[in-house]
Amino acid sequence: MVHLSHILFRKELNGLKILILSCDTGEGHNSAGKAIKEAAEHKGHSVTMIDMFLLSGKGTSHAVSGAYIGIVKHIPFFFGLLYKVGMLISSDKRKSPVYFANALLCKKLSAYIESNGFDAVVTPHLYPADTLSCMKRKNLLHIPAVAVGTDYTCIPFWEETNVDYYVIPHDDLTDEFAKRGIPENKLLPLGIPVRQAFCTRTAKAAARTILHLPSDVPIFLVMSGSMGFGKLAVFAAELAIRCHNNEHIVIICGNNTKIKRILQNEFKFNKRVHVIGYTNQVSLFMDACDVIYTKPGGLTSTEALVKNIPIVHTAPIPGCEAANVAFFKKRHLSVSSKRLSKQIELGKIMIENKELNAEMIRAQRRELFAYWIPKLLKNIDICTLPDDHNPGVSNAFMYGGFLCGILSLICELAKGFIPVYIGQKCLDINSLLFVPVLVAPVFGHAFPFLQKQKGGKAITASFGVLLGLFPELHPAVYLAFFFIFFSVVVIINPHSLRSILTFGFFAFNVLLTIKTASIQIGCFIIAVIVIYRHLIKHNNGPVRISILHQR
Repeated sequence: MVHLSHILFRKELNGLKILILSCDTGEGHNSAGKAIKEAAEHKGHSVTMIDMFLLSGKGTSHAVSGAYIGIVKHIPFFFGLLYKVGMLISSDKRKSPVYFANALLCKKLSAYIESNGFDAVVTPHLYPADTLSCMKRKNLLHIPAVAVGTDYTCIPFWEETNVDYYVIPHDDLTDEFAKRGIPENKLLPLGIPVRQAFCTRTAKAAARTILHLPSDVPIFLVMSGSMGFGKLAVFAAELAIRCHNNEHIVIICGNNTKIKRILQNEFKFNKRVHVIGYTNQVSLFMDACDVIYTKPGGLTSTEALVKNIPIVHTAPIPGCEAANVAFFKKRHLSVSSKRLSKQIELGKIMIENKELNAEMIRAQRRELFAYWIPKLLKNIDICTLPDDHNPGVSNAFMYGGFLCGILSLICELAKGFIPVYIGQKCLDINSLLFVPVLVAPVFGHAFPFLQKQKGGKAITASFGVLLGLFPELHPAVYLAFFFIFFSVVVIINPHSLRSILTFGFFAFNVLLTIKTASIQIGCFIIAVIVIYRHLIKHNNGPVRISILHQR
C-alpha cells in the first residue's frame, strides 16, 4: 500500500509533460505531489507542480489555506462537524458548494493547461479534482486526469468528481470508494505515494552517527505535523519526565517557529531532548529512532509504515485522521489513544516490550521469498510495482530481473517440494494424513499466519508441491499442460481468469485419472485455494480470448 508513486508513469511512454495540482492546505498533499514529481522525473518526464489557487492570485491561495488550516488547528471540533455534514450531503447525484467554488477556476486552469501543452494532469487534492471534473463536463479538458487519495478513507465529495482514474491507498478501500459512487474500473489501489528517501533505509547506527545522536539509548521521534500536534509542549514535558532510562527525544517542529522557540526555551538545559525546526532529513531521523509519535495524517503515517517503525498515533483530528487511525489499528500497524498520558505510555511499552515491537514490525513487512529476494538484492518492493501487488515469482522476474526471478523460483518451488518429498518418505501416501502435507505449503503461502492479508497467489508453491510427489508426476504434468495451453494456445486474459481455468481443469483431470484418494483430495483443496486467491483479486474487467494462429 505504500511508496507506489513511481508506477503511475511506468508505461512505455517517454517525455510526457505532466502537471501536478496541489493546494496549500497541509503538507501531506504537497508531499504526495512531490513524491509523484520525483518519480515521474526519474522516468524522464517533465513535471510542473503548482498550487492551483495561485492561478487566481496569492490572495486566493492564502485565503483558502488560511481558512482551512485555521479551522483544523484551532477549532477541530468544528472541522469534525463539517466533515460529518459533508458525509451526509455528499453524493454522486448532485454537486456541493465545494464543487461550485472550485469550478470558478475552470477557465483559468484550462488556459494554463492549453498554453503549456501538458500531456497529463495529476492531483493529490480534492479541490483541483473538482475543477478538473467541471472542465471535463464543459469539454475544456482534453488530457488524462488522475486523482490521488492521501487518506485511508473516501473523504466527502470525492464522489462528485469525475476524472479518468483514482489512485487509492489500499485494495481494501475499493468497496468503500465504489459504494460512494466512484466507478470501480477507475479505482487503482496503488497506495499513497512517498518519496524515494523513505523507500530506502539507513542502518540505525549510521543514521545516529550522521545526526549526532547517541548510539546506545532508545530514541523517541515526535512529529509535530504541518497542522500542529495539539498540546505539543505539554506532551513533550510529560514524555521527558517519564523517560527514566536515559531515553532521548527528538521533536521535529517543521515550519512552526513559535513552538520551536517555546520548546527550545523549555528544554535548553535538558540534553536528552533535541528540538529540530524544518529539516530535509526526516527520513534519516526515522531511521535513527525506535518509536515515532505522530498525528495520523496519511502521508507521515505511510512514511513511517514504509520505514517499519513502531507507530504511536496521537489524538486525531475528527474526520479523515480518525479513519486513518482505525485503518492502521485494525491491521496492527499502529497503537493509539485519545489521552495524552496513554499515548506516552504506549510509546514506552513499544520501546520496552520487544515482542510487541517485533509484532508490529512484522505486520508492516512481507515475509515471502519473492518479496525479500528482490528487496535484498535490488532494494525494490515488488508488492508495490505491479498492478496486482502480488509478491510472486513472475513479478520477481519482471521487476527484479533474471537473478531475483531465478532465486525466487527456486525458493518458492522448494517451499512446496521439500515438505511433500520428505512427507511421502515418512508417511503412507495412501493415508489421509498425507493430505495436510500436500495442502500446508500452498495454504501457508496464500494465507500467511503473520500477514493474513498479504498472501501470494500460490501458483509456484503449487508446482513445488506436485513435483514433491515424484515419481508420481501426473498432477504436475496436468497443471503444466493447462498452464501452457491457456497461456500459449488458447490465450485467456486477464491473468486471474486464466489461472482460475488452469486450476479448475487441473483438479478435474486429477479427480478423473488419479486413483490415490489423498492426492485427489489434496489437489482439489490446492485448486480451491488458488482459485479463491485469484477470485478475490479478479477485477471484472473485459475478458479477451485469442487463438494461437490468430495472433
